[in-house]
Amino acid sequence: MSSDDFSSPVRAKRNFCIMKNVIQAQRKRIHGLRVTVNSLGKRVRTLNSLISVLKKKSYISDSSENVLRASLSGSSLKIFERMLRGPSSQKYDPSIRTFALTLSFY
Repeated sequence: MSSDDFSSPVRAKRNFCIMKNVIQAQRKRIHGLRVTVNSLGKRVRTLNSLISVLKKKSYISDSSENVLRASLSGSSLKIFERMLRGPSSQKYDPSIRTFALTLSFY
C-alpha cells in the first residue's frame, strides 16, 4: 500500500476495511492451523502408547492389556502399527506382503 491509497477519507476507510478483513482471515487460518498441529501432536503413534492411553483412561484392565500384548505379535503387530501411523507411501515388509498374498488366495 502506498500513501495514495490513503489520500482521501473514503479511500482510507475502504483500504482500512480491506486490511482489517485480511488480518481477520489470517488470524482464523492461524488458529485453525494451531488446532491441527495440537491434534496431530496428541495422536497415538505406537501400540505401547495406545495401550497406555487406554489403561490410563480405565478403558481396559490389566488382563486385557496382557491379552492385547500377547495376541499382537509378529506380522499382526506390524500391520497394527502401520495402521496407527496412518496412510503412507512406504512399501510393506516382505513378511506382511506374503501374509496378505496368502489371505488373498483364500
